[in-house]
Order: sequence, then structure tokens, then C-alpha cells
Amino acid sequence: MTGAPTKGGEAIESSRMSYRDLSNLLLRIAGVAMIAFALTALGGYLSFYLTAPERSPSAFSGLVVIPIVIPLALGLALLFFPRSVTNRLVEEGGIEGAPAFDADTLQRVAFSVLALYLLFQVLSDLVYHGTAIYIAGLEGGRLDPEIWPTLIATLAELVFALFLLLGSGRLVRALRSVRT
Repeated sequence: MTGAPTKGGEAIESSRMSYRDLSNLLLRIAGVAMIAFALTALGGYLSFYLTAPERSPSAFSGLVVIPIVIPLALGLALLFFPRSVTNRLVEEGGIEGAPAFDADTLQRVAFSVLALYLLFQVLSDLVYHGTAIYIAGLEGGRLDPEIWPTLIATLAELVFALFLLLGSGRLVRALRSVRT
């Protein structure tokens, strides 16, 4: 074993990552990103609540708490418990723990995780928009004109998330055919 790393004269094992370890790392990074996105969005949700005609606890939960807590909870779960997701999505088998899948499968897993993130964002945004529309209806007030374009964008995000979740295999095959 010439050129192999040694520790005290003994050859040490390679530091290559398995698909499972790589998946755990990517899920943790996605969790950190989700937490960061949720915290940066807090100001926007809070400002809408502060300018809303009704400032009740139910309005606060619909306009601020739920749209922030859902992505924040998912981000924390991915950060602290990535193995739970990896164990369901990634199987290792074969001789000496070789991965039972290839890079295409890893891409499908990545697209599915992205789709789940987008679905959680869509869910929190729909709660936010629904609460804003409900409050405006109660008060007989006029909605902020910005609510309609953002609601349409949220629905487009829902379509894209469902496409990623349900069509990740087809997307991976299409990307592979473009690369070859």
C-alpha cells in the first residue's frame, strides 16, 4: 500500500463517504437553509400582521406563527434527525455495504427532498394567504393588492413541487439524456 495514508505506521481506512453519509450531510445542509429562510421571512410575515386591521391571537397564529413554524420545524428535523429520512430513502446492500443505487437514485432523492421543502413552504404560504383574505373579509376591508400575485406564485410553486415529487424519475431520465 504505497501512498496510502497511515497513522503510526498502520494504514487507515479511506475517508470516502457512502451514499448514506452524503445523504445525511445534504439533508443537514437543507435543514440549515430552511431554518435560515424561515427566520429571514419572519420580518415580512410580522409586518403584515402589524398592519392588519385585526390583531387577535388567531390572526397572529395564521399570519406569523404557522407560516414560520412549519418550515422551521421541518428544518430543525432535517438538521437534527437526517438519518430518519435517509433510512427510509436510502438502502444499502450488496457485498461489503456497497450502495444499492447509483447517482440517478441520489438525484431522485434530492429532487424529492426539494419537493417536500417546497410543499411545506406552499402549505405555510397558503395558511398565510387564507388568513389574510379571511381577516379582510371580516373587517370588510380591502386586501393589499400584492396578495393576489403572491397567491398565484404560491399556486405555481405548488404545481412545481408536485411535478418534482411525482415526476422526479422522469426528470432524472430527461437530464441524463440531455447530458449524453
